[in-house]
Amino acid sequence: MRDMQYQGRFVWRDLNTPDIEQSKEFFVNLFGWDTEVFDLGPNGTYTMFKIRDGEAFGGITQLDPSHSNPPNWISYISTEDVDGFCARASELGATVAVEPLDIPDVGRWAVLADPQGAYFSAFTEAERTPIAEPQGSQPHGAVVWNELMTSDVDAAGAFYARMFGWNTEVADVGTGPYTLFRNSSELAGGMNKMSDEMPAPAWTIYFEVSDIDKAVERVGELGGQILFPVMEIPQTGRITWATDPAGAIFGMMQSEPMP
Repeated sequence: MRDMQYQGRFVWRDLNTPDIEQSKEFFVNLFGWDTEVFDLGPNGTYTMFKIRDGEAFGGITQLDPSHSNPPNWISYISTEDVDGFCARASELGATVAVEPLDIPDVGRWAVLADPQGAYFSAFTEAERTPIAEPQGSQPHGAVVWNELMTSDVDAAGAFYARMFGWNTEVADVGTGPYTLFRNSSELAGGMNKMSDEMPAPAWTIYFEVSDIDKAVERVGELGGQILFPVMEIPQTGRITWATDPAGAIFGMMQSEPMP
């Protein structure tokens, strides 16, 4: 495992949903994930998702009915100091939706909306562990990409550059200009202008699938919905967006084989 720069890494994901059992059953059946339930005492339980026979990469929580947000996946991005991060982000026009909180023996986190309204979590681990970039082809159900759809590409790019030190570059992906985020020399994710049909700016997580056509069929069988036909991205693979039965949006990608 290579030690990587800590700042600006996607390190965790949470699915916020009104029906934990329904959403858990959907994703476990679609991606073959394992689950592990942790007892949080008076705070209930927390279910982790794991790639089959692999490490945990995310979890599932109860959507707070007092919030106006729809069911969603939210990504945790590492930062050296959550409290300082929130103060700086607020100065740059972001909104702190959940003030910094401690997770005992895990770390400290907060939920923010960037100046355009896309939600993400800032996170600092209690004990810093090395972060390694995934190497080679990824298994079915693995996280393979993070993509920001935003109302203002230039402004969003400037915000994330200031906050995480990401660099941006525009690439031609065969479907038009596409902005890439780089954390040092490593790709951190991508960004594009949101369509008029999207209700609000948002980060979307893409999961690897071994056969995207079969995955599309499976989404429907499990009560989810496909949002647009499968699209081919040259030198990348085939992608689509879907929702689980509760309406949480996620992406699926069948990556091109590595040369």
